[in-house]
Amino acid sequence: MKIESAKLNNKALRIVIILSSLLCILVVSLLYKKVFSDYLIIPKTEFDNYSEFRSMVFDFFPQNLPSSAHNQKYYVSKLYMDEKIVCSFCLNNEDSIEIEKFYNTFFNQKNKPDIKDNRVNESFLKNNHLELLREYMDSNNYNFLHFVEYPGEHYNQYYGLIHEDNKNQYIVFYIKYLNDL
Repeated sequence: MKIESAKLNNKALRIVIILSSLLCILVVSLLYKKVFSDYLIIPKTEFDNYSEFRSMVFDFFPQNLPSSAHNQKYYVSKLYMDEKIVCSFCLNNEDSIEIEKFYNTFFNQKNKPDIKDNRVNESFLKNNHLELLREYMDSNNYNFLHFVEYPGEHYNQYYGLIHEDNKNQYIVFYIKYLNDL
């Protein structure tokens, strides 16, 4: 009788452990979806279209890309205080004027020193934690049309627009990283 009772207790304990584990997994997945999803986004580069990319970012990126946009590449990574968002695309000359107007307006409203018409170089990218941008450049003919830095006590933020004349390629980026404390 004692042996049968011990076996029943063992089975009950196993069932309780399994149900507790399943409940724990369910709670963690729900917490991730409801609470942590804005803070923990694994780098994502595959998007069905610009609208899907735009749904994960903010108003620094235009609501829609011009109709001539092609060769689009996207990157979104968010992890606690580190955030990297990059959008690269090529445009025809008419649409280039429109996108530059959009960003001229945006940067003029920032009331911050804006680096303009400076050639992009390796040391600048490295010194400002912008090495990721090199993945979107296939030559050394890129210039900053706009670049603004927001240094902070705990993190730095960078907004920018880079342009390459030959292909009429634009790279729009927002990068925020936690300072070394």
